[in-house]
Amino acid sequence: MTINQNNTIQGERCVWSQVRDRVFLLNPALAQLIDELSPAQSLGFYRVAYPYGALVFEAGRFLPVSSEFVYFTQAGFPLSLVFNHTFESFLLNDDQPLPLQLSHPGQLLGLNHEMNALMSVSAGARTTYCLPKITEKGGYRQLKNRYGIKRAPASPNEHWQLFKQLANHPEFIQTHQHWSAELLIFDQAWMEILRSKDPAYYPFQLYCLQQQRLLDEHLLLDISFSCFQKVRNLKPNPYLADSTRHLLQVAQGKMPGLSPAMDEMTLPVKGLQRVLLEDYGLKKYAPVIMVPGYSEYRLKSKTDKMSKTDKIDKTEHHKSIKENSAVYYSLELPTTPVFSPRSSKLTSKIGDLRELSYLMQTWRHTLEQGRLPIQASCWGKLTQATKYHFYHFEEDKFQEITPVAELQKRDPRFTQTLINHKTYTFPEFAPFFRGCVGIFKISDN
Repeated sequence: MTINQNNTIQGERCVWSQVRDRVFLLNPALAQLIDELSPAQSLGFYRVAYPYGALVFEAGRFLPVSSEFVYFTQAGFPLSLVFNHTFESFLLNDDQPLPLQLSHPGQLLGLNHEMNALMSVSAGARTTYCLPKITEKGGYRQLKNRYGIKRAPASPNEHWQLFKQLANHPEFIQTHQHWSAELLIFDQAWMEILRSKDPAYYPFQLYCLQQQRLLDEHLLLDISFSCFQKVRNLKPNPYLADSTRHLLQVAQGKMPGLSPAMDEMTLPVKGLQRVLLEDYGLKKYAPVIMVPGYSEYRLKSKTDKMSKTDKIDKTEHHKSIKENSAVYYSLELPTTPVFSPRSSKLTSKIGDLRELSYLMQTWRHTLEQGRLPIQASCWGKLTQATKYHFYHFEEDKFQEITPVAELQKRDPRFTQTLINHKTYTFPEFAPFFRGCVGIFKISDN
């Protein structure tokens, strides 16, 4: 992979024999299917590494491209395998990113054709925030002098721009690290195989079809949630009803929540933490960086399907999440891609949390009473294995919402970094905690 003077990313063309061992390590089932096809030299691939924050795909266009990728700009997102680090698929609501999927090594991309016109894909995490406020002018003078940062982010939604500028600055790369995420892109000839009616290609086609992660796969939950409202005669705020469905999807691992970055899979977190501590001058709070993450339910499922070699390769990553695999959702920085307009009735974040808590408790009780048809399904089992905690940094006069300061006892990731062993002050007044839901396994409570 090279990047030319116009910052156009170019791919290195290769054939199956050159990448077969790596693909087998990441995705044995896919490798075996391709082996059975005995692909000719004409069935090639491109290995492309993208710097952190690079947009790979935006509004139906594959970006950025050199002349060898002209076909892909016309065909949408090509079939691709994540080779290294992660890629985030997301929507944008104004300046608010809405994460759809975080794809790890061994997962296929380029299968959600229905979403191509709306979806964007970035190298590494697009939905990311530093929990403590980073708005000090003195700190940004230091970042401007060393890294050319022109202005401070106006809101947490702009932290990604700061991280992207830092991670790709020559000084950062030389002093800290160079981070890139790599794709193995199937070339045009593979697209013809996906459309072929030759029975020899059916196993490969079926595998790709099974991997296709359509966003309408939540039909069972939608039907059950409608039955739930009818059975209980509920007429909740539509915005909070959508938020409740989203929390259930996050709990099952169908949609990503957010969690503190505890490895380098989604962004160069160690280098960014050093910059925030040593250059920006963050003193009191740990520079905790939130990124998309999946619930323990999803992580366990993924681990069960790994090959023995792949498990060894990811030991350090799984150690870091073994004891602290909770994921979070913030009402202040919402990431649900499906939402109704907010009610015209003025409510507070604490009031919204109370209603969410009531809906989740009622959902659980309704399932336990056998009044919904899904208690024996994955949703029913998941409800029994999951606990939701509702947090705010303001005191709740009804004592229904937990003070967010108590979260530091439950999840120490909010007071730690990956670059030292210090314990920092918990950032309880971070905007993210102005109405926050934590999703935990029952066994962790």
